[in-house]
Amino acid sequence: MAYAEVDLTLLAEREGGRKHPLSLERKAYYRPHIVVGDATQREPVIRDYELVEEYLGVQFRPCPVTVYPGDSARLILDLMYYPSLDYQKVKPGAEFTLREGGKIVGFGRIVNVFWQE
Repeated sequence: MAYAEVDLTLLAEREGGRKHPLSLERKAYYRPHIVVGDATQREPVIRDYELVEEYLGVQFRPCPVTVYPGDSARLILDLMYYPSLDYQKVKPGAEFTLREGGKIVGFGRIVNVFWQE
């Protein structure tokens, strides 16, 4: 298992982000993807009708936090498919965008990564 501590900002709806807040208090897990790269990117990269970016599956850890569109928070992301999937791009200082399907709903920066075999 591996996990990352991140600073995350959700995009406001007017910027193409979520309409509703991200509530992490529930027992249901939020399982989006991240794409490591330019945090200012606001459109997915598509060639010949196919997404060409590397989507990495993550799961937000439940915590007593609700993040509203336009707000930021420090959160923990479980790197869901480690070690089967290569998460080497996930390292302190790396920027990423948060994806719900092809939609970019947030962006952030990796603060720390914890690798466990």
